[in-house]
Amino acid sequence: MAVRLTKEDFERRVEELCKLEPGWFEGAGGTYKKEDFENIKNKLYSSNIPIPYLFPNPSPNVINLEWDAFGFDHVVELNIVSNEFECFTILISFTRREGKYDLNKDWDFLVSNFKEFEQEANHFQNKWFEEFGDRKSTRLNSSHIH
Repeated sequence: MAVRLTKEDFERRVEELCKLEPGWFEGAGGTYKKEDFENIKNKLYSSNIPIPYLFPNPSPNVINLEWDAFGFDHVVELNIVSNEFECFTILISFTRREGKYDLNKDWDFLVSNFKEFEQEANHFQNKWFEEFGDRKSTRLNSSHIH
């Protein structure tokens, strides 16, 4: 079972990211300010999707929010200042690029996109177990995805 992140994990990770120095990635990569995370934090805390992992991105003001489940990665590249984001769902070598959006206007899209990702991961998991054996499995749901 995948680890489910908590709000405390999110807060701790924001603190870590705010300690990054300019040029942290081979001379690229800016810095983050805690207050820039308020909008996404509020959106996540009031939604029913799991807390994502946070990773820095070398692009200015961009943070990666990532969920993974059974061979799928769902990545949101969010500009935490402009609130624009791009969504990607990746399965091994397959990438589906969803487009550019605004966090304030398109939050419902992000939530529905995540739910679609969850359904695809369930379908893939079921096919995997049909093909490769009798292993007992549970359907993926928000408690399995991190």
